[in-house]
Amino acid sequence: MQIIDRYVFKQVFRSYILLLVVFIFLHIIVDVFVQLSDILKSKVHLSSLLKYYIYLSPQMFLRVSPISFLISSLYSVGALNKNNEILSLRTQGLSILGIAKIFIVFSMVISFLSLFIEDKVLPLTLNSLNNPVSKQREVKEKLSNVSLFSENGFIIFAKEFNLEENSLYRVKIFVQDEVGNILKEIITEKLVYKQNKWQIENAYLYTLSPNQLNILSSKFIKAKEINIPETPQDFSQSSKISWANLSLKALRKQIKKFSLWKEGKIINNLKAEFHKKIAFSFSPLFLLLGGLPFALRIRKRKVGLSSLGLSILISFVYYLLFSIGASLGSINFFSPLIGCWLANIFLGISGIISLLLLK
Repeated sequence: MQIIDRYVFKQVFRSYILLLVVFIFLHIIVDVFVQLSDILKSKVHLSSLLKYYIYLSPQMFLRVSPISFLISSLYSVGALNKNNEILSLRTQGLSILGIAKIFIVFSMVISFLSLFIEDKVLPLTLNSLNNPVSKQREVKEKLSNVSLFSENGFIIFAKEFNLEENSLYRVKIFVQDEVGNILKEIITEKLVYKQNKWQIENAYLYTLSPNQLNILSSKFIKAKEINIPETPQDFSQSSKISWANLSLKALRKQIKKFSLWKEGKIINNLKAEFHKKIAFSFSPLFLLLGGLPFALRIRKRKVGLSSLGLSILISFVYYLLFSIGASLGSINFFSPLIGCWLANIFLGISGIISLLLLK
């Protein structure tokens, strides 16, 4: 690493760490004040509150790290420009890309660190997260209006899932073939788990035509075992699962699993969540590319205010494009991959072109 690289890196690193600590601290302060009345009523112990925010810290890091890095980078570039240090470097033969190199390398390090935290650390902390002031019970005995999916292609809708009794009530079961066509529909009053097997009670079995518009036959069944490999515990966990809390590997597994049931809408949502995690992890790099050409033009005395205003503007454009692209990708307006990477692609291309045009 050259002397100038070390000099710039120290400036960016110090301001980045400072802003990161400040933003995380402000995040905690705001959250505490929002829940202050519940904290006082619940008489939460300080150790429980501290543990809660320790588990929450990876999520807070991912939220504030991109804007912290952007502000610190633009401020450092603006300060160099204000003191004519960039002009001095240019006269010594260093190109714009050579000056930008240290910022880009640092942003890539932060991006890969964010991806590691998003994929490996965040799922563990969020699944262990327990808000000490939450009034909700950790385990509910009954769940309402649940949708469950079995490995063998059964799609199950139940009005009520009683975890204590291992039973589902007022149930509809759709049986699919290998290409996703509904072959049979089972309407049963109760689906109960007994002796490691599921059993339907007081059920009607309807065999459907290939176009699923006509009923070819119907049959009443008093009681019968049904081949569903999952246990009530499996269904209980899957009904509470949050896709945002899954790792990339777990999301890929869910995408493969739902592909068996030809559930296009759910698959698109899962793919969008998968690409959102990766794309947003690299937001420090693309935010930098979008803002660096403008920062290289800052020669005002109030570098801090200029850098802060520019960072807010670029971040607003990025988050707007990111939200729109991810939403359109999840509804299959276009590919979830393109939708989630739309903001990155836009800022990346425009930033690189702007850097190349700088003289």
